[in-house]
Amino acid sequence: MADERSTDTAAAINEAAAIWLLRLEASGSAELRKKFQIWLDAEPRHRAAFIRLSLAWYASETFRLFRPADGRVDEDLITKL
Repeated sequence: MADERSTDTAAAINEAAAIWLLRLEASGSAELRKKFQIWLDAEPRHRAAFIRLSLAWYASETFRLFRPADGRVDEDLITKL
């Protein structure tokens, strides 16, 4: 039962981190950043979840740069590697 609650809490924290990431991408107002800092400081897991999500978000943006300009995707690329 305790494990289930931990999972729910982790899921809720991850969801909140995702919402914060999207909100900050849309608007970097001073008021929003202040509220974000309060959320970040409230629990060490908040910061960890946000960092993990941010790294994944920005890495995925970097990977998009490697996609061919014409949008083609080589279905066999992984097997060629």
